[in-house]
Amino acid sequence: MKLKVCFIGIEIVPINNAFTGGVVNNVLRLAKGLAKRGHEICIITTSLGGSTRELFHWGQLCPIPIRAQYSSVTFGTQFLIRGSFKTLIEHAKRKFDIVNIHSAYPTLALFSLSLRALSLHRPPVVFTLYSTIRTKPLLDRKGLYQRLSTASIARFYLSDADAIVAVSNNVKESLRALGFTNNVCMIPPAVPSEYFYPRKSYHNHEVPSLRISDNSKVILYCGNWAPWKGVDVLLESMAMVVKEFPNVVLILAWNEAYTWYDERKKEVLRLIGHYRLNKIVTQIGIVEDVSRLMAMSDIIILPFLNTDGVVDRPLTLLEAMASGKPVIASKVGGIPEVIQDGKNGFLIEPGDAVGLANAIKMMLKSPSIGERLGKEAANGILLEHSLEVITQKTEKLYNDIIRKCR
Repeated sequence: MKLKVCFIGIEIVPINNAFTGGVVNNVLRLAKGLAKRGHEICIITTSLGGSTRELFHWGQLCPIPIRAQYSSVTFGTQFLIRGSFKTLIEHAKRKFDIVNIHSAYPTLALFSLSLRALSLHRPPVVFTLYSTIRTKPLLDRKGLYQRLSTASIARFYLSDADAIVAVSNNVKESLRALGFTNNVCMIPPAVPSEYFYPRKSYHNHEVPSLRISDNSKVILYCGNWAPWKGVDVLLESMAMVVKEFPNVVLILAWNEAYTWYDERKKEVLRLIGHYRLNKIVTQIGIVEDVSRLMAMSDIIILPFLNTDGVVDRPLTLLEAMASGKPVIASKVGGIPEVIQDGKNGFLIEPGDAVGLANAIKMMLKSPSIGERLGKEAANGILLEHSLEVITQKTEKLYNDIIRKCR
């Protein structure tokens, strides 16, 4: 049966011609996967810029302009009010079979309550939660959403959803602790086919702006400047690595649209100079095709301090493993659900710069270890996270919920 699906999420819009962020890209992948199976997709989202409706081969994007600082009370209130009315307007035109809200914070589940209050005939609502629910806010966070997403009030937000999707067992367990059991399932993020090995690695000359020699060992970090992403730890570890491997290159693929990162960026640049890494660090902005960077890398690093407020099974982790590249990641959140230490990657304790440096040096000394880990990783991701597998699970969930709600 052809379904008419409405996705709701924040900032699912292109920045410099690329969609960025784990939640954003997972929504897009689901949209493409479902559209390929014949379903109709509409995405209602925020936009700090214009409100132009865009048609894609997989569906329609309906951005709502928000004139407020990102993650402020005004921002959230405007999106809840305008987004709810926009959803109902589109529902009147299209007759959605199901609405799927996507967020790392349970606050966005207020859309379900809002839609019920505004309409006697709202479609079934699925809420996909990307991060765990905490008992109290983290000190390393700024922004309203995480401060309004503690366990004491998250139960209220989520109470009206017909089903809740957790992207990891870790997130599912945090929901279980709140008493959500019967209507919760685990569906992890999706990885599209272009990320999977085996395929020929891109030569460095295909990305000429990087200016990397063929004998260099390339280490890749894809993320942003946020403290919890752990780039400080990575830079400290690279100061140890470069003493033994002077031909190493560190690519930092990052960019952000939010102004509060400006001061943080200055601090990271100061650290690069402090550790005397200017000669080995190459910084690039938003990349349209991350798979190309991964293909030309020797090691991919995810030094998270925690995964709160982001995808608990980070998309960068899944993409890196799918590409057949050796991965070193922190033992936090849902990452240990995916990486078995020494079998399909390496796990380090969060904040352990020495442990990270030792793991990098071991892989650089023994490339065969990395090849073995990469092959094992790609095989596992193909079985559990391929877009085809995740799309089928999502489609089945939607049909089950629709039948139940009739």
